[in-house]
Amino acid sequence: MWLLKASELKRSVFAIQLFLDLAPAISSVFDCFFDRLFAYVLLLGLVTNFVILAACNASAILGCVRHILRR
Repeated sequence: MWLLKASELKRSVFAIQLFLDLAPAISSVFDCFFDRLFAYVLLLGLVTNFVILAACNASAILGCVRHILRR
């Protein structure tokens, strides 16, 4: 279970890093306001995905800690 969560987190971080590396190239090829706006909306979506995944991991960790403390 934890390995799956860790791999999802690594994929999200990799996707964000990849997008940050590609965003300047994309905006230079399509030097237009709407293309940049699309790039930033896509970045916002990736960051939102990362935050939701981090919140789910925190919730799972807290659930495990509560279970251990109840014993």
